[in-house]
Amino acid sequence: MKKLLISLKFIFLIYMATATSACTTGGYWQKQRIVFAIYGNDCVNCYLGASSAYQQLREKYAITFILGGVGKRIADSFMQEKIGSLNIHDSIILSDSLFNCFCPSLSSSVLVIRENRICTQMPFKSLDWPALQKIISEGLYTEDTININAFAGTAQTGFSLKGNNEIDIYNNISSVMYTYNYVEKRLIRKYDFKFLKDSTDAFIKACVELNASEKEVNKQQNDAIVAKMGSRVVMMRPYLTPDAIYVPLAFRVAKMMKLEDQKDSTLALMPSQFIVKLDKSFKPIDFYSFPWQLKGALNIFNDVHDGKIENNSFWMVTGSVLNDSLIAQYSLNHGRGTLENVYNFKTPPYFPFKNKFGMRMGFSGFFADIANQSCYVFNVDPVLHFFKADKSVTLVGFDTARFTTDGDPVNWISSVSQSDGNIIVTGGKQKGPTYLYIYDSANYNLKQKIKISDEQPNIIGYRDKKIYMSQLGDENAFLIIKDISKLLP
Repeated sequence: MKKLLISLKFIFLIYMATATSACTTGGYWQKQRIVFAIYGNDCVNCYLGASSAYQQLREKYAITFILGGVGKRIADSFMQEKIGSLNIHDSIILSDSLFNCFCPSLSSSVLVIRENRICTQMPFKSLDWPALQKIISEGLYTEDTININAFAGTAQTGFSLKGNNEIDIYNNISSVMYTYNYVEKRLIRKYDFKFLKDSTDAFIKACVELNASEKEVNKQQNDAIVAKMGSRVVMMRPYLTPDAIYVPLAFRVAKMMKLEDQKDSTLALMPSQFIVKLDKSFKPIDFYSFPWQLKGALNIFNDVHDGKIENNSFWMVTGSVLNDSLIAQYSLNHGRGTLENVYNFKTPPYFPFKNKFGMRMGFSGFFADIANQSCYVFNVDPVLHFFKADKSVTLVGFDTARFTTDGDPVNWISSVSQSDGNIIVTGGKQKGPTYLYIYDSANYNLKQKIKISDEQPNIIGYRDKKIYMSQLGDENAFLIIKDISKLLP
């Protein structure tokens, strides 16, 4: 098969195919291929149908064009006129004999071929669009739906992908986490953290917010407060490391505070935050207490929820009523969280402060590791914030408008990961379909954009050419694993 390069907007491979008695022999046709077989002297309606079909398929699939009756010298201008600019992953085959093999009636058609077999062939002038989409999707991915009612239920359930075909499933309300093997469909281990709700005396003792006399007052009043209000401990999804389990939680303590418009201090309940370090047998190793307010930053508050722990360091995103953010790094080498660094990280200035109802807007996000660099991603903004290097990278392929005039976000991001030298991003436009975006990790160029759902599922993440999602309802909870390996280049 001889290769010829032609210049369109991009560079494409053109294969000079030879005649064959069986059109689909060879390894090229084993993987699913969507083929546009186009004749060089067909009707206007056929070309319009081909162009329209290509515009609807180009974002999700690579297309193979087989041109019959088209000379080499005019191939580029022919494609530009009839179809338009092509994607970099599309390919062109110039071959009269191969076109005649696929379309002996000389009518331009779309074909779906996989496993060396033509699954369907439809002329562009009489295209059955729903039937074509169904046939294409049948060969592109498999979907495994697993009932996880025993481990999850409400919207408070969180998930974390692990190696060895395992996933951690945690519920903030029940304070229980499960490690589940989704291939073998069996429970590996159950972690029950409810005993920490009874550790209030230890939290009072470790609390950096309280002086000695305030700690004594809290110990005296603790039983009465718990009896009246119930447990004051609010637990969140734990961080798992190779050698320990770190459980973040908030605990309200009584502290003497001087409120506005008051001359004297009064005893008031205020939030205090901790991380409890456990060994693999659930034995507490350390209690790390964090001040409610970030040291040296007026009205900037710590938040131990959804941070990142690595090598005895903890990174958290702080916040304020003015919608400012900073990333604070704490050392966990001692019996308390020791502030090590505050990074020059701010909520982007184009983020709205209030919505159309005048209510303060709050924005959350998540940490990711790209090319051994830590970054933070707001879940409504396609930007990688490399806070240690004090730089940001805007990802192309999303709507360039970040927010509406009413303050509503236009885009959404659910996961960012790195795989096989690529950056994998899931997300899309609000109230629109969900896409998988593949970027080159060296220069952040968009290599491919794949539509994976017409809706906005709860995406857990991407790993090993699979999309992991959850579906949580009032009666049933499901883990959904979509294998999209056939969609990838």
